Amino acid sequence: MIGYSAPEKSHTLLFTVSVNHTLKVWSYERQQLLHVSDLMNQPPADSNTKTLIHPAPAQLLAIVTTTLSRNHLFYLVTYSPVSTGTFKFWIGHGDAEGRFSHLEDMYKEYIFDAMPPTASSIWIISDFRVTPVSKSKPGVQNMWILWKSNTSFKIQNLQFHIQTIPEAWNHWATSTTDTIHAFTGKVPSAPIFGDVTERWMEWIFYPERFPESVIEAALEIYEQHFSRALNIRTSRAMSLKARVGKIVASAVELQKTKDGSVNLEKFKHEVGLQWDRFVRLCVELDRQRGEALSLVYDPVMGYIWAVNADGLTALRECTETEMIVHNLAAPKELYQIMTDGTASTLGANMTSSDLSQAILLIRAAADLVSSIQTEDMEQCIIALQEETLEDPMASVNDRMWNLLERCITGKVPRHVLEKIDNTFMMLDRPENTIQAILSSIFSPKKEPGSSRLTDFGTRVLVKGAQEVININYTILFNLALLVTIATFPPDSQNKIMVNGEELFSQLVTYLKEYEILKWMARKSISMPEHLAPEDALSATLSALQMSDSQPISKAGSVLQLVLPHDLSLTHDSLSSTIRNFLASLELTHERGILDVASALIATNTTALATKFKKFLPNTPWGCYLKGRIDVKNGDHAKAVVLFKRAAGGLGFPLDKYPDVFMCDVIGEGEVHSFGSGMPQYYMHIARLFEECEGWGHVADFCRAALYTLRKEVRGCGPIICG
Repeated sequence: MIGYSAPEKSHTLLFTVSVNHTLKVWSYERQQLLHVSDLMNQPPADSNTKTLIHPAPAQLLAIVTTTLSRNHLFYLVTYSPVSTGTFKFWIGHGDAEGRFSHLEDMYKEYIFDAMPPTASSIWIISDFRVTPVSKSKPGVQNMWILWKSNTSFKIQNLQFHIQTIPEAWNHWATSTTDTIHAFTGKVPSAPIFGDVTERWMEWIFYPERFPESVIEAALEIYEQHFSRALNIRTSRAMSLKARVGKIVASAVELQKTKDGSVNLEKFKHEVGLQWDRFVRLCVELDRQRGEALSLVYDPVMGYIWAVNADGLTALRECTETEMIVHNLAAPKELYQIMTDGTASTLGANMTSSDLSQAILLIRAAADLVSSIQTEDMEQCIIALQEETLEDPMASVNDRMWNLLERCITGKVPRHVLEKIDNTFMMLDRPENTIQAILSSIFSPKKEPGSSRLTDFGTRVLVKGAQEVININYTILFNLALLVTIATFPPDSQNKIMVNGEELFSQLVTYLKEYEILKWMARKSISMPEHLAPEDALSATLSALQMSDSQPISKAGSVLQLVLPHDLSLTHDSLSSTIRNFLASLELTHERGILDVASALIATNTTALATKFKKFLPNTPWGCYLKGRIDVKNGDHAKAVVLFKRAAGGLGFPLDKYPDVFMCDVIGEGEVHSFGSGMPQYYMHIARLFEECEGWGHVADFCRAALYTLRKEVRGCGPIICG
């Protein structure tokens, strides 16, 4: 049953569905039965043959309160679980006094049968919801259907106008899971190229992939059945990551061949099998906790959620690039629907023809990459990483030739090359199509947020950002290879793409940003819990802590560390907020990269800061932060070189002074040491070495400060000590 109160609260209606497929409408005030009909408005049938509904509680009704006519009190959606499921739409009419009078079948001639997501499994509808799209579109609604097949589930969405439901009914969109968390059964080949243990450890402990409880449970099962148990005292002293590596490795023993040498190949193979076994345990346990139970709508923010057995799943609209990647095989007839269904805040607002061209290009790039063998592809990844991390020493033309010879020439099948040629012949202007794709990735239309982020909201936002980063990075990587092969096609004297060098240089610049974002997304960091003082609930709970309690430590990705404090959720669009967040990091500029490094240094995550050094530019501020990281690592000799290299830029007046993140590293009392002359700068460096008891370097920099001060007093101008 479901209740409904009129906006003016003059009457309340109660809707009930009986097991005999009967819909009834009751008046609460008048205590009368106002309407009786079949749930699907079917004519009365023989009681012996009438289908009965299972009496278990189920979602069979939904009410839409936004109406398009003064005579319409509401719209009612009814669902019959018979067969695969059928829906019916009704108008609730009112009398002259605004009270309910009767129900009218909106579309008597139409049968709205639900369409299961796939034909290969048996699916049943577990739940459905009807929600408004936005206040600016009063007649447009979203219908959400939760389909279940055992513990698997899929969610379908239909956007329709209440007056044109038959035309929209067949245009269902099916939700997709995050590609970054999908288990393919293959050994992950990126982003590192160590042994199989390193690769699987990186995959398992990717932030937000598995909760610790799942890994702990999988480890306990594995330890009981497949491995030798660790000493209890030793086990307690080890981190979860260390225990996983130790226990899985202990299941395999080194064996020798007949000549007495170690059989490494067999050892690697058996280690790989053990990791595959452990990972499948984690995946299966996580799949069970991810079973969807129901759908929930948040009317304040306009978000829809799936309630799982042990958690929540946020449903969000795809960004334009995500929509393209997930629909590469879609027929052309759907392109206009895809374009109409993608908000302008989620991409470049491509037209149907632009979308068609973009899909052709991205599909060709994906086919190219998938045709290259794993070993050769790892060389491509390394080569493009070098392009993004190292200052170019050769021309763009030479760098593209190097990439071509290193991992493409002779490694791409001829039929794939012919397919690429045919694709470019079908494109009007491939350069414009690539620019449209780049615009879709890098041109967010910022909308003001309406609600500040909670800790839970932060996790949801970062998890969505990880998926968007993975999709966009893959597109940029694939396009870089495609542009290379189109500019210098093998066995051809003519270029397919004329200005490929310019596009390649642009793609490498954007790839550098996404190389950093991808690194941030997959690196886990432990952060103390910061309670917002204005949050009454948090303040109350914090007051209940014991006086000697320590700050709660939580794990997240580095992305969470640099989340702007003023970032707030956009109404109706989680994906728009994600795009705004990624754009706010400004990693195409020096400032954004320096902010990330500063945040890592300020939180004393020295190991991660050391790994991040490779992204820092060789500018004065970049060298200074590299030096700060080396000081924390105890490598004072390297730090001295870097501090001296930065002196020329930081001792003189600055065009730009440190922002918030860098001030946390430098210290508010030390900001005046920059841009105020060489003596001030050298004394700042001396104080840094004093803190870590590097007395020899303290003396050296104090002498340098004194020397430059004397020179400046004598009127010689600023002096840099080498």
